[in-house]
Amino acid sequence: MGTPIPNWKNELSSQGQGNVKTYTLSPEELEKIVGKPIPKSHVKPLSFRAKTPTIKEEKPTMAKATKNDYLKLRAEALSRPDAAKKLGITPSSLNAYWLPKWDIRSVEAEEVEIARYKESVKAEPKDEPEPAAPAQVAEVAADITPVTQPEDGPYKPVLTKAEDEAIKWLLTEWDKQSLLHEHAAAPNGWQIGTQAEALNGMSVWLLAQALISGYTVELTPGENLIEMFAESRKVVSDYNQGWRAGARSALKIFGILIDGLVE
Repeated sequence: MGTPIPNWKNELSSQGQGNVKTYTLSPEELEKIVGKPIPKSHVKPLSFRAKTPTIKEEKPTMAKATKNDYLKLRAEALSRPDAAKKLGITPSSLNAYWLPKWDIRSVEAEEVEIARYKESVKAEPKDEPEPAAPAQVAEVAADITPVTQPEDGPYKPVLTKAEDEAIKWLLTEWDKQSLLHEHAAAPNGWQIGTQAEALNGMSVWLLAQALISGYTVELTPGENLIEMFAESRKVVSDYNQGWRAGARSALKIFGILIDGLVE
């Protein structure tokens, strides 16, 4: 059947829509329709599929490699293929595009640029870390009690036995003040060959301390042994006699001769 040709007479004779007839189905008629399977003669009405957004395929973009990044990798002793891999490009694109673009396709030109890059890195000022702020010290209020220093006791110098005997011998003729005046006038003027010669070279201050505050006598090992011999003679016993004999034998073996050590 072809497409009908519009007729102007039919168009003019039409007078709006016809009468609408309404009809209410009875319960029996509804029961026959509701719940029944759809007959095969039923035709599903046409429906239009909703438009689904089309997913645009992203075209791969060329990696953006920089000359300084490449020179940095080469300065770290990486080969050209390894440097290209680090930059995310292929070795072929590196040789065909990037190296000519950077004007370092030849090995000689590349070596020159690497050397310049190293010099520029050395010349760059390094950011020094800011010094840490000094830690705040909390002020602690403390009761300060005055500290009293102990009074220094009188200093007693240590003299040798010869110096001790010289002072005792001179004090038999002079008093302490006269002895100190005489020594101050001539510290090295005591007569050689007398007991007083032991004071030659002694400082005036040391002699004054010894005469005023007293002094202690430091014996030599030989003098100590002589004193021990003298003490052992005070008590007569086989033990003391044997001890003295053993000490003399030991001194003889070592070739030590002590003046004043007698039986």
